[in-house]
Amino acid sequence: MASAPDTADQIVAMIQASRNELELAGDMEGAAGSSYVTIPLKVTGALTKGGGFVLEGPITMRRVNDVDGSTAEQRRWHIESSGLKPRP
Repeated sequence: MASAPDTADQIVAMIQASRNELELAGDMEGAAGSSYVTIPLKVTGALTKGGGFVLEGPITMRRVNDVDGSTAEQRRWHIESSGLKPRP
């Protein structure tokens, strides 16, 4: 089993490896012991019943910083919110 990514660069590499289109949207931000980064993302694929789909929009990734009492799971990057929407 592959380990979960620990950095925004690893997240970008994983998403790029799946042939989605993305670019970093700006600098990482921090608030209340957490780090955030917003990434514009475009996901394309094929439907099992035929045809294709396109989803596009921003995703916000978050992780808890190395603070006392935080768990390894909290310190891993995860999707905090997604603005992905269907596109024609």
